[in-house]
Amino acid sequence: MIAKQGKRQVREAGDNERDERINMIKNLMYGFVIVAGMVFGSWAQAQDTPRKNVLFVICDDLNCDLGSYGHPLVKSPNIDRLAARGVRFDKAYCQYPVCGASRASFMTGLYPDQTLIRRNAIFLRETLPTVVSMSQYFIKMIFN
Repeated sequence: MIAKQGKRQVREAGDNERDERINMIKNLMYGFVIVAGMVFGSWAQAQDTPRKNVLFVICDDLNCDLGSYGHPLVKSPNIDRLAARGVRFDKAYCQYPVCGASRASFMTGLYPDQTLIRRNAIFLRETLPTVVSMSQYFIKMIFN
């Protein structure tokens, strides 16, 4: 009886391990089905809505010494091709004579006197913690 009870306990322990494996496989299958459904659903939604193509290039501390602006010495074939295909601005104005203040002004649409950034090494969130920047606006309004 002890041997039978011992075998039964061993068999029950083996059965428990097998049941745990079966439950684990079931859970993995359920998880796979859920993930596949989410991926397919997002893919199908992406197919229904046209994709937005936005390429926004911004550089600061530069000038217009590029081939697309007619500079006789500068060779910039990639930027020149990009300028020929897109919009090239012939007049650009600087909001402030240091890049940090100018960049903060450009990205928020606020004057440097409004952002309180008038020198470099000041982070935008230090002076305006809740302002919506241009990149946040793109993410929220256009790509969602």
